[in-house]
Amino acid sequence: MNVIQQKWRRAHPKQVKVQSRKTHLSRHYGITVDEYDALMASQGGVCAICGRTETQVNQWGVKRLSVDHDHTTGRVRGLLCSACNRGLGQFQDNLTRLVRAASYLANNTQVMNEGGTHK
Repeated sequence: MNVIQQKWRRAHPKQVKVQSRKTHLSRHYGITVDEYDALMASQGGVCAICGRTETQVNQWGVKRLSVDHDHTTGRVRGLLCSACNRGLGQFQDNLTRLVRAASYLANNTQVMNEGGTHK
């Protein structure tokens, strides 16, 4: 990047941010900003897994929901909050491991009764 480009980028941070987002969505996921926005609207603005809005903050404020995609095919599956996206990543998108983890939790979660003791 030459000096003129650097000066322009420093003088126009909003335009740089918009262009960077367009480039990122296109290069990494093959979608446009309009397609991202349509997916966000179809999900009601919340994570496709937990149904909550994003809470992670970066230098510009609350982050946008992350684009979740199949790492083998590249197909976009939906938008996830940072916590759910990291969770899937930890399980390496392995459905068997995820089902086993859900089963483990279901079988090992103790339910409290009204008196505060375990059932």
